[in-house]
Amino acid sequence: MKRGAGRGLLLALVFLGGGFWQARGGDVTVFATASSTSNSIFGTLDLTTGQFTEIASLSEHLQSLTGGPGGLLYGSDQNTGDLYSVTTTGVATQYGSIRMLVS
Repeated sequence: MKRGAGRGLLLALVFLGGGFWQARGGDVTVFATASSTSNSIFGTLDLTTGQFTEIASLSEHLQSLTGGPGGLLYGSDQNTGDLYSVTTTGVATQYGSIRMLVS
């Protein structure tokens, strides 16, 4: 696992990505995404230290993560509007899409 430190990445997580909190046996795990124009990463954020730990690189630019049944996370691709399910190991699978209707 790659480890990245610094406020720049943390700010990118807050403003460009999404996050989801998951309680596990009294501990809290925060899953988050961060992306630039060329890549996107998925990982965990330690709220005590501010340390981001990368789990996987993603081709999708996911935002607005939320939890769902079976421990899956869900998010939307900021470029396409497609919906994805994401495992806690960082495997993203297209689930559906959101399309804006223009009349």
